[in-house]
Amino acid sequence: MIRDSLAALSLANLCFLEVWFELLFMPESSTYYLGAPRQSGDYLATIVDVLLLTALLWAALQFFRRRGARGSRVETDLAFFVLLLLPLNALRLNVRLPFGAGRLWHRLTLLGLEQVAVGVALLGLLAVARWHRQLAHGTYVLLLTLSPFAFFNLARASAGALGFRPPDAFPRPALASPLPEPGPQGPRVVWLLFDELDESMIGARRPPGLLLPELDRLRGQACYATRALPPGGATLVSVPALLTGRPVAAARPQGPADLAVTFVGAAAPVPWGSQPNLFCRARDAGRSASLIGWYHPYCRLFASCLQECSFEPVYLSVVARDEREGLLGRMADQAWSILPINSRRLAIVSYHRILGLAKDAVRRKETGLVFVHFSVPHVPAIFDRTSGRLTLGRLSQLTGYVDNLALVDRALGELRASMEEAGVWERTAVLVTSDHAWRESWAFDGRRDREVPFILKLPGQDHAVAYPRPFNTLLSHDLVLALLQGEMRDPAEAVHWLDERATGAAP
Repeated sequence: MIRDSLAALSLANLCFLEVWFELLFMPESSTYYLGAPRQSGDYLATIVDVLLLTALLWAALQFFRRRGARGSRVETDLAFFVLLLLPLNALRLNVRLPFGAGRLWHRLTLLGLEQVAVGVALLGLLAVARWHRQLAHGTYVLLLTLSPFAFFNLARASAGALGFRPPDAFPRPALASPLPEPGPQGPRVVWLLFDELDESMIGARRPPGLLLPELDRLRGQACYATRALPPGGATLVSVPALLTGRPVAAARPQGPADLAVTFVGAAAPVPWGSQPNLFCRARDAGRSASLIGWYHPYCRLFASCLQECSFEPVYLSVVARDEREGLLGRMADQAWSILPINSRRLAIVSYHRILGLAKDAVRRKETGLVFVHFSVPHVPAIFDRTSGRLTLGRLSQLTGYVDNLALVDRALGELRASMEEAGVWERTAVLVTSDHAWRESWAFDGRRDREVPFILKLPGQDHAVAYPRPFNTLLSHDLVLALLQGEMRDPAEAVHWLDERATGAAP
């Protein structure tokens, strides 16, 4: 009985490996990606979850023992092995696999062959059924051997729950005070940045059958570029470049509100949050700004220059996502982390929150600049364009990305409808772009393009203007400031502005 309890506790502890990594072993630099500081409630939620799962696993183990005594031990032992897939999945997510195994699995996933790999593994499991007794006994002994780690983790979590662990030092900057009555102003600007939105995938390489009516409608009344290149190949580098207007060579998280960015040509990195940025410059020009974003902890970086701010942590984070969450909510979030579909669940939650807040922000007539960083069409796949519904069941990253493009289109349509309903669409400049192109497009059709969308609708514009010259979207920072100051009144002036700065692809 005691040994069964220890084995169940050990297995439960392994099932929560992903939570333990973030709760107990996360380096200070990675707290950049947390939505909130880790609190005593996070530690308590994990303790309760582990103990509850231990009880369930112990009960299951007793059931399997009785079943094995009456029937097939093969089925009993195989069921025991299946339970081990949960901690193995957590290891896959959190530990760099040796000998290139992680890269191989990633490529199989991209090519839609992960089912083949799983099938081979299951066939292997069936092949060793002959030695099921020996393997089950060996696994049982292994769990007993690893059981001290469960007590170690629970002890450290208990210290955190009781307040003995030092809390995360998260800054809590206040939002900017309301601006005084503004003077003469330019148009409102809504900048929509869709993460990993690829120009060729919504244009020349659009898959057959993919309908994007809202993107096509907007392009039909906007200035649009076909050779716009991003300032970087990853969100970590590209977004700081876009918001500072300076090319970034490297970026590295240093803490909950500290991203060390190295600008091109600079000798040393500097904190991103301390650098002049679009929002502070807009405020200096007398225009208020609102930000709704994903991935970067924008509110910890730029709150002092923003009238309104909200951000969603990256979907790979499973603890400390929202400090307002109660104990049951934290327990549920951590329990979901056991399942491989959890990243898709979190991506759906983030999408709903970002879209809802964005629809409110773009309606406000008094806001000069609204910046929205959407998490889609970046994987995981969360949309089924056939049914038109958000889903947890899309497995392929390739067809899933295509479906996520349809979700981008739907979000754009909802934002436009919100602005039209509020009567601000016609006097709003709308910029749609991305931080980088689809990095996995090579697995889709063998091509790898770098271009991102750059669609600029000026206030009152009603016809399309194609812009064929190559340029780097790094100039978006200056473009938005020029729009806010009323320097572009028609497409001809926008084209002239781009011509003066579009010196090629290099930032």
